[in-house]
Amino acid sequence: MSLVQCVGIVWLLAGAWSFAAFPGEPPLRQPPAAPVLDSAIARKYTSLLLTEAAQPPNLSGHYRVFSWGCGTNCVNWAVLDLVTGRAWFAPSALTSCPRAEPDGTPYIESRSDSALLLAHDCREPLKSEVAFDEQVAYRWDGTRATELGRERLAAGRRTMQ
Repeated sequence: MSLVQCVGIVWLLAGAWSFAAFPGEPPLRQPPAAPVLDSAIARKYTSLLLTEAAQPPNLSGHYRVFSWGCGTNCVNWAVLDLVTGRAWFAPSALTSCPRAEPDGTPYIESRSDSALLLAHDCREPLKSEVAFDEQVAYRWDGTRATELGRERLAAGRRTMQ
């Protein structure tokens, strides 16, 4: 078990994920780089990458996390490095539970001063009465999102601050 996973287990047992506990990289101080289109998936989403590259960082100093629809109750997501133009695409989509009314919880939460990402997902769509029944914490390391832990979300429970 890695140190990052051990830290994740400790935080999960404590029941708290804190953006402040995962400080980000220095903020962007230059114009954003053009997206690098060197893979099939990057070329597929060229217009989306160009649009997101024009937006301000919202993750760990100079990164932009964003999502786009992939069907009903479904989003894909990615992280764009605004310094290098390289994009990392999540290996799987996030879903919301179809039986629940939206409660304003976003699929992904991030802060520009933190390397912590909180993704919200639905693991039991036929049973859940909430929009999201699971919160997954990730640490952005500059090249990929490493899962730190998962937490079941109870009805009426909002995400971390």
